Amino acid sequence: MKLGYVHAGERSHGVNRYGRMLALELGARPGVELVETDLALTGNARADAAAAQRAGEALSAADVVHVQYNRMIWGEGWRQVRLLRAFIEGSAAPLVASLHDVYPRDPWRAWRKRPKSLGGKIGKWAKDLGRRLPANRALSLLFERSAHVIGHFVEPRADLPERSAARRALGVEARRVVTLLGFIHPRKGYDLAVDALPLVPQDVLLVFAGAPSPGNERALEKWVRRARRSGAGERLLVTGHVSEETLSLWLAATDLAICPFRFFSASGSLATWISTGRPILCHALPQVEEYRKVAKDAFATFAPYTPQALAQAVAAALEGASGAPDPAILALKERFALAAVADQHLALFREVAARGAARHASSGRP
Repeated sequence: MKLGYVHAGERSHGVNRYGRMLALELGARPGVELVETDLALTGNARADAAAAQRAGEALSAADVVHVQYNRMIWGEGWRQVRLLRAFIEGSAAPLVASLHDVYPRDPWRAWRKRPKSLGGKIGKWAKDLGRRLPANRALSLLFERSAHVIGHFVEPRADLPERSAARRALGVEARRVVTLLGFIHPRKGYDLAVDALPLVPQDVLLVFAGAPSPGNERALEKWVRRARRSGAGERLLVTGHVSEETLSLWLAATDLAICPFRFFSASGSLATWISTGRPILCHALPQVEEYRKVAKDAFATFAPYTPQALAQAVAAALEGASGAPDPAILALKERFALAAVADQHLALFREVAARGAARHASSGRP
């Protein structure tokens, strides 16, 4: 089977990285021929649409093309619709799309809830409506008949550094380290973590292991100022972008990983934590419960979504932390290993390719 992959956006973006890792795994399978193309976007609407069409054409000979979709990687607003349409029109191959961080909503909800007076937040309402309409249109281009749920894979990871050595190297021997990992974005609960920090034990160091995602630099500055005003500024550390070597040190040194996300559909940072076997505390979201069906005690959870609830859950989780790998997390690591998730993708691709071949034959085209 000839399998096509388009890699859109920056290589450092988690969605781009996800697609490349999956393509590399599948390309090593017997009977799979991999065809890949990069889609570098410049911000120029006409040039990017032409590039998207060329990318589609480059994959037209594939039996199936796999696209990773995220509205940030394909562009905000109506730009993503134009690019997706150009890519789809350029490619004659059947398409499978993996949806990352997608929150489909009623596009007219914002209209029904529009401000009733000029005193309302008209600008916020208009921005909300303008974001939902193109996002829903983009999804309509990608969906044909059905959706298949395939879990986010857990990437293979070399052994982490020895825990006590990592803590010495980072200078955190006297601290209990609580870490929120990945690109810094408001929906991941950084503000909640900052508000909970004054409420947790004084030996806790809260680490934001990552840099702000584009456009969120000011939000991070605001949260740092908030921590300082609360008197907990010395116990908040923002690493900025870190090398893989330094990231491994933080993963090994962490006592408790926290994922206080407001909402999510797929999470690369959560998958990274699973790969380490470290204890994890999450907001009690439906996706977390799906993981707990696989491994009952895999995550500690907190609710409601308040600083007090988060702080209490952090304190309780740290009380029981031993520094040893969590067996339930290790069970998730095995269940969602890259090879196992790639097998699920391959089975779906073969099904889609067979349907595409049948439609092609019935059309009577040579």
